[in-house]
Amino acid sequence: MVLKENLGIMGIVEAKVRAENMVKVVQHCFPLHWRSLHNLGSCVAARIVLEWDSQKFDVVLFQSSSQLLVVFVRDIVDDRRFYLFVVYGSTSMIERRVLWSEMRYAFAVIGSSAWIQLGDFNIVRSASERLVGYAAAASDEFNSCLTDIEQDDMPSKGLWFTWSNKRNGLGDNKSILDRVLINSNWLNLFPNNEAVVQPPGISDHCPIMVSIAFNIAQKRSFKFFNFWMANPKFSEVLKTSWAAVVQESPMFVLSVKLKRLKGVLREFNKKSYSGISSRVQMARAELTRVQERCFTNPFDATLGLLEKEKMKIFMELSLVEESFLKQKSRVKWLGLGDKNTRFFFHKMCI
Repeated sequence: MVLKENLGIMGIVEAKVRAENMVKVVQHCFPLHWRSLHNLGSCVAARIVLEWDSQKFDVVLFQSSSQLLVVFVRDIVDDRRFYLFVVYGSTSMIERRVLWSEMRYAFAVIGSSAWIQLGDFNIVRSASERLVGYAAAASDEFNSCLTDIEQDDMPSKGLWFTWSNKRNGLGDNKSILDRVLINSNWLNLFPNNEAVVQPPGISDHCPIMVSIAFNIAQKRSFKFFNFWMANPKFSEVLKTSWAAVVQESPMFVLSVKLKRLKGVLREFNKKSYSGISSRVQMARAELTRVQERCFTNPFDATLGLLEKEKMKIFMELSLVEESFLKQKSRVKWLGLGDKNTRFFFHKMCI
């Protein structure tokens, strides 16, 4: 997802990564030039992990707690500076009061700067943001905090609800728990930014993308992918190409065979794997259409079953594509792209 969306910063909440596993997890999921921060000092397992591309951003820790990670960010390209909050609010109303106090404290210190908050606040702002179980008192406390810190929701596109309990029929419930909050100085700094609430895919929460800048075009080249070897036809393709006779000196024979094999593998890749991203896109689009219908018809059990079917197909195709993209990124990380640099907030699936 980092590679496909050309992300510059990625916030992950409910990460549940322990200290002894943090380095291994980060190295497995992100390229070497990316850096990370987390809130392990405030809890046994990291509830919040922040990753960023060090070739695009300088990031300095400002504040960390069990529900909040605040950093100061400088855009290396054009030197724009702002504060970024990644929030993972508690499910407890009492514990969330600590979060509201921390947000008020941050405002007292950096209120005149541009700042943005992304995350799972675990509370809605109004009755219209939840199908079942609206808690007016808790929402009032949240809204009071936002008034005090002079922040409001960034206008967003995409889905209305950001969380679903994934139940069918009368047991279904949906809410807006995840959101993007900004102040007026953020709008002055980034007047053309955009938030998009995307379909949840395999998670119970929807990812939220915020576009903020542009970058240069990327270069692509041919690579050997290890996952080819898992294809049952690969061995025969390799043997057939290598067995073709070349009548010259040993070094020349090796050179010719390698060059010929490169063309053979290009064709093999084209026949076996071309269009995998398009197929994943089509599967994602079908899943999205069903999920949008689920969100507008929350008590239709048939749609819930159809969503599970479409999700299974999407996951199977995505695993193939993910293997393709991961191998490519290990050989040479593509990093810069012609799409918008984005923040990415996503609630991991439990």
